[in-house]
Amino acid sequence: MKKMLILFHYHGKNFSITKKEIKNLEKNYTNIILYNFKYKSKTFAHNKKNLNEIRNNYLKSGIVLDIKKIYEINFFLYKIRNQNKEKKIFLSPYFISGIILEEEFIFYELSRIYKIQFLRPELSFIKNRFILAKSLYKQPYLLKKKTKITKKNYELFKSNYALSMQSFSERNPKSKLNLYISKILINVLNFFLKLRFNDKPKKYALVILNNNKYLNILSKIINMKDFINKFLNHFNFQLVFLIHPNSNPFIYFLKILKRKNFFYQNKRIIFLHKPKNLINIIQNSEFVIHLSSSLSAQSLIFNKKILCLGKNNIYIQNLTNIISNIGDKNFNFLKKKFSEKDALKIDKFLIGQLSNSVNKNGEFKLYTNKKNYIHLTRSNTANDKRIIQNLLNAL
Repeated sequence: MKKMLILFHYHGKNFSITKKEIKNLEKNYTNIILYNFKYKSKTFAHNKKNLNEIRNNYLKSGIVLDIKKIYEINFFLYKIRNQNKEKKIFLSPYFISGIILEEEFIFYELSRIYKIQFLRPELSFIKNRFILAKSLYKQPYLLKKKTKITKKNYELFKSNYALSMQSFSERNPKSKLNLYISKILINVLNFFLKLRFNDKPKKYALVILNNNKYLNILSKIINMKDFINKFLNHFNFQLVFLIHPNSNPFIYFLKILKRKNFFYQNKRIIFLHKPKNLINIIQNSEFVIHLSSSLSAQSLIFNKKILCLGKNNIYIQNLTNIISNIGDKNFNFLKKKFSEKDALKIDKFLIGQLSNSVNKNGEFKLYTNKKNYIHLTRSNTANDKRIIQNLLNAL
């Protein structure tokens, strides 16, 4: 079947793509169509129920989408689909963003209406690996071209990758003064809130928090108070909340105070931020609670059982050791010992993730040196384009 590709850039930036880049993509697609965010002179009545529902549904979750953009993009996609009824159409941003942008939400929702395959080149939960996600939920689209993963390289990757996670957790902020002031404010605030902060945990389960509001919204995380009450009733050990290293713990505790979440004041709850022994903290936990953060998924490397508190499993797909319901039956399952069968399924999942991704240079190669997993950023924009093109051409 003939297939075509629609590329878009984010609003406020000119879409620049060279003839060489287009020619490279034309090896795999019959047509390359570029979309620029510029409101046309055409006016819209803004009276389509299905389009207004897109905006209203996201608004309920706290995400504001521009209604003009929704109608403008809809008009564009309607014409493309109407003129190419028999073609398989792919749609992708021509950029890599650490957060989900407004334009991506809109294109994703409208692509579902017109049966267009939305794709998203993005950073995998495995540092310096990049996937082509088939939705906003970070589940990879299977590629025809694969990265070859040998058993020896896979085992070496796991051991060295784990070592790099500690370095990322301990990164210091740019300003030491801000760090000093923040520590003082945290101590003052916790004196009044009576929260346990950076205490050494004993027997515990680990809740790994993220710092991305959009991922939390997409995950549709259940009520935390209900979870904490059920956890404390079913288990006699502690509950440890690991705050993201890029988050300001003082701001996090202020939110607890503002929202009057007094259920966090239980003596069996501990908060950690940038622990010196992150690897041991993960390894020694009874199980991990998943809130869509990349570290939650990375904990699979340590063969941990995972409890998902969201209705949508972001980053990780269904595995027998991943539970997405907090009922009594699943709590009992979490009490069982980790089996060799569970470990084999995790290995299969991680190898699949690695083989369906490229490295930071856009190459279908697996680096095993721990230094290659410490830094998340790419060196330049050219690398981004190489990553995107190689992923799109691997369909």
